[in-house]
Amino acid sequence: MRSKEFINEDDNIVKGDFSLKGGPKPQIQNAKKTSIAQAFGSEGYNILIDNGIKLIEKPSYWSDLERKPIGEVTLQKIKKLFQQHGLDLPSFEAWEIYAIDPDNPNSVVPGPLSSIENMPLKGVFIIRDLPYKDDEGNIKIGNFIVDSQGANRYIRFWRKI
Repeated sequence: MRSKEFINEDDNIVKGDFSLKGGPKPQIQNAKKTSIAQAFGSEGYNILIDNGIKLIEKPSYWSDLERKPIGEVTLQKIKKLFQQHGLDLPSFEAWEIYAIDPDNPNSVVPGPLSSIENMPLKGVFIIRDLPYKDDEGNIKIGNFIVDSQGANRYIRFWRKI
């Protein structure tokens, strides 16, 4: 596209000069506001956002995730949405991702941004049976829907199931 061409509302390339009085106007009013995460996120992440399901970016503590968990009904809705879009929603056990011993009851993941041992894939997936300590030091087991999005050594977006 050359500098004297622009795209109109019908996605057609039209010639004109923006500097001329009465000339074509840029179609800024048609622009949609979007976040960086949406612009560069996985297809699965965007499906979640488009359906009002938000993941928490870089949570510092497990308690941040315990405040607003999604339920099994929402999880079934997510699975159905992914299926409608031809996407898989894979599931992994925590010990497949983190350097924890599944046979040791005291082996826990210190925090949501802890380094991972094996990143299973890019995009949205579920981590099952993840051991962690709550604010009182009690060991809990949780399931989480996550998206690594742009991170190689930790998981960036989380939501407790």
